[in-house]
Amino acid sequence: MPSSTIDAVAYNGSLLSLDLLSGSQTLVLSSFGGTSTGTFTNDDATFDSNDDGVATFNGETVTYIGSGTATPGVEVLGVVIPLGTSVDVVVFEAGGQIYFSYPDGPPNLLSAVAVVIDLSPAPYSDFTPVCFGAGTLILTPSGERAVETLQPGDFVLDIDGSPQEIKWIGKKTIPLREITCHETRKRLAPICIHANAFGPGRPHTDLYVSPQHRVLIEGHAVELLLGMEETLCPAKSFIGHQASQHLDANEVTYYHILCDAHCVIHSNGLATETLLLGQVGLRSLTSEDIAEIIAIFPDIRGLDAKYVLPAYALATNREARLLSCTVI
Repeated sequence: MPSSTIDAVAYNGSLLSLDLLSGSQTLVLSSFGGTSTGTFTNDDATFDSNDDGVATFNGETVTYIGSGTATPGVEVLGVVIPLGTSVDVVVFEAGGQIYFSYPDGPPNLLSAVAVVIDLSPAPYSDFTPVCFGAGTLILTPSGERAVETLQPGDFVLDIDGSPQEIKWIGKKTIPLREITCHETRKRLAPICIHANAFGPGRPHTDLYVSPQHRVLIEGHAVELLLGMEETLCPAKSFIGHQASQHLDANEVTYYHILCDAHCVIHSNGLATETLLLGQVGLRSLTSEDIAEIIAIFPDIRGLDAKYVLPAYALATNREARLLSCTVI
């Protein structure tokens, strides 16, 4: 049964499962306990009520409650209102404890007094790979090479021209033909970033990556909208503009590239990321993958800072979608 490492925040408030699903709810921060990092197991790519009593979290069987969004809440004139960027949240119960898990990272709770949640019992697709499609051409000191020909010990060039040693490469083939749930296919099917979508040679040919794989975006639009020089945006944000998604693909093979630290490299001429071992990255790996990586990086057990710090600022999904409408 596939497993992944997730972070889950204990909910100790008074609301029961059905209460949490009854429309928008405001949960004060004091209702939450500490964060637990543990192993989540599931038999497919979708987390829903069909997994009740089958999926586990740290060995305890799980009951699925729902998924939706969580937004920081601030107090204005004695009233708590949602203010800030919403993030995905998945809520489940294990061992008599309700947990909140934020698949793409927790909301920014700085200055917040509460979390405003909006949940439904709709399924959530919990495994999302962050990787390159087969055939992607990666720039190395000796020129471009297909990702499937690279091996640990080979070097790739980052966007500053510095060689970065590949420490580990993972491979995963996903039989999309067997996935009937549309939402699950959207989370797994490859994104095609069109040739020259971001300018001449960027990329020089169509580039296929997973939906969460990030592209480095820079320029006046980034400065104007986000107040920074560059940012990393997930490929799925560009659907309908610079990219399209191949939902009718029968199968896709993805490759992970892990270096000493998170970096940005050239793939088909476009600046894209290597594997970042944050929560999203770890969710795309099997327990065997993680064991192999730990053998190479023993200090990763505590997720040493260099493995989880992104090379550049990460745009939220909302920011990335806004940029997709403004960049070349």
